[in-house]
Amino acid sequence: MIETPQRQRARPRLPPSPIFLSIGTNDLVQYTLGLDREQPAASAATAADPIVLQLIAQVVAAAHAAGTTVEVCGEAAGEAEVAALLVGLDVDELSVAPARLDEVREVVRLLSMPDAADR
Repeated sequence: MIETPQRQRARPRLPPSPIFLSIGTNDLVQYTLGLDREQPAASAATAADPIVLQLIAQVVAAAHAAGTTVEVCGEAAGEAEVAALLVGLDVDELSVAPARLDEVREVVRLLSMPDAADR
């Protein structure tokens, strides 16, 4: 589980071939951007911050190079626009709250990989 910037930097010390990695965006956003999760500025949309997206992209690239699947959980995966960005970063799976599933599914189905990557 990758939930903090420190854990992302520790990736090389993970087992050689985990079956999958999960990125927890709630804590990752909070710790990376120094936000209080109780404040409005700590919304799921802040996962679209370039610094957070860069961390996610690094995890995905390293995991895929090792043949490992990457899943994103947390509120960000349930935000349609952020989910589109995550698909563009080549995230394999999104863990979405049931109440947001239809909206996210609709957005993701309409994406092509080139369109998602351009986001």
